[in-house]
Amino acid sequence: MKRILSGFSAFANVLSVDSHYEHVDAGVDASFRGSIRLALRARKEADFLVFNGDPRRLFVACLVFALLAPRPFRRCKLVSVDILLRPPKTPAQKILALFKRFFLKQVDLFILYFKNVDGYCAQFGIPRERIAYVPFKVNSFEKLRARRQAEGEGEYVLLAGETLRDHETFAEAVRRTGLPAMIVLPPSARGRVESMPWYRSPPPSLQIKFHLDGNEDTYLRYFERAKLVCLPRFKWDIASTGSSAYLCAMALGKCVVISKGPGAEDVLSPEHALFFEPEDARSLEGVLRRGWNSDQERRRIAANGAVYAESLGGEEKLLGNILSALEISL
Repeated sequence: MKRILSGFSAFANVLSVDSHYEHVDAGVDASFRGSIRLALRARKEADFLVFNGDPRRLFVACLVFALLAPRPFRRCKLVSVDILLRPPKTPAQKILALFKRFFLKQVDLFILYFKNVDGYCAQFGIPRERIAYVPFKVNSFEKLRARRQAEGEGEYVLLAGETLRDHETFAEAVRRTGLPAMIVLPPSARGRVESMPWYRSPPPSLQIKFHLDGNEDTYLRYFERAKLVCLPRFKWDIASTGSSAYLCAMALGKCVVISKGPGAEDVLSPEHALFFEPEDARSLEGVLRRGWNSDQERRRIAANGAVYAESLGGEEKLLGNILSALEISL
């Protein structure tokens, strides 16, 4: 029997009918000492140590394994799921990236939710043969499907979120089109965006709102009332930023407009979403006009996106796919 040590508590349910695997919960102690204890325990007791994101504990495990049991001379395989890496820009970040590159050599398998891994390979030296693609899941899909109304209908173009969203390009495209639009931000973003030109002088048709109550239902209402949901990202982004947001929109029956990059056209087809060039307001302008004015195309893409979101299933299907990737790596 193979033992999996991970932070995916739902693995216990998935493996309850599989006599070939046993799951042990990795706990939540992310302190340096706790992370060292976890790595030492995995080295002795586990066949797989799986981290879901969790870069702090992952890099501590890399350190412990590099010192005591470097790959491939160890029983326990180190697996990273959905690690978020950013290309280094400053001299300090470039030095840190060299350390990351060294420690990540200890990871036996990287499981990612996108296929275009060029940035990860080039920036951090991750071999392609140690990367496996697994489709992501829709969070709370049943709840979202129950709230779905007429597909492709709504009142405005929505951009939700702050992290790695190109608000400036979005605002300029809205200025060019004059379409009704809305940016929804978390309250914590107020201090960071108040000095931004797009915030100080927004187009007349653009509303900027802060989601103050933190309630999921009120947040989803912004999506429900949108005709288009837009995810403008940056050229330098090497990860699949915005996947959760566009899958939420698709599950609600909304037409998604997303900039090209990892997690976009490498995963979705033109029948699932409308694509535009990143950081290109003119390109986004054209796609917004097309999505807004072409009712038939917008509704077709919204319907196809809803089918795609449904095909992904929930957490158990995701964990089943992760388990399959682990089996292939044996």
